[in-house]
Order: sequence, then C-alpha cells, then structure tokens
Amino acid sequence: MPMGEFGRFAGDLVSAKARLRAKVIPIAIFQQNPAILRKVFSAMAHIVTQPCVGCRYTDCVVVCPVECFYEGEKMLYIHPEECIDCEACVAECPVEAIFHEDNVPEDWKDYIEMNAEMAAKSKVITEKKKPLADS
Repeated sequence: MPMGEFGRFAGDLVSAKARLRAKVIPIAIFQQNPAILRKVFSAMAHIVTQPCVGCRYTDCVVVCPVECFYEGEKMLYIHPEECIDCEACVAECPVEAIFHEDNVPEDWKDYIEMNAEMAAKSKVITEKKKPLADS
C-alpha cells in the first residue's frame, strides 16, 4: 500500500474512532460482531463486582447496546470480548457495582477474571427482571 493510501487509511481509522466515541456511528452497525469492534478500537471492558452479589439488579442490562450481560445464579457478568466500553451500564447500576476494567478496586480485582469465566458459562440476559434483593 503506497504511503499516501496508508495515511488516508490511518486518518479514516482515527476519524472512525472519534465518530464512535461521539456516538455519530450507529451502534447497531457493530452489534453483529462486537469482538471485532473491541479489537479495532482497543476497547476495554467494564466489570461487574461484589456489590452485585445477592442483588442482581438488571437496570444495566436494558441499556446495553450490544447485549453483553450474562445472568449468573447470584449476580450478573459482563462478557469482556463483547463489551464495547460505552459506559451506558455504569450510571444505571443502583448499587454501583460496575467499574471500568482499569478502575476495579484492588479488593475486587478477582472479579475481572470471574466475569470472563462466568459470562462464557452463563445465559445472556437482555430484559429487566426482578432483582434478588427484592425477593
């Protein structure tokens, strides 16, 4: 690829990242393959941590544009290869259990691996359900 074409491609990639972050590119375009989106844009995952255990509120699930939440017996999990780091879920969590992967408190770092392992074994959840805390 001639240098001019590479420069144009690199500029397009930077521009695409900026448009995505500004939410100009419709998220629906990427719903079919969020893993590729994470690789292209180097997105970091969000992690569900200890405050969700025994509560399992699902307010976060309904705002997720890529359906990356999975339902466990006692809590929810975010699949790290599907999360596009949009942060929509963070504000919706009533117990403040969701953190950016880089900001997980030290005491809860084991939840990073737990989300990856348990999301792979659990069923996707896309609709709001009655939380365990209200049961």
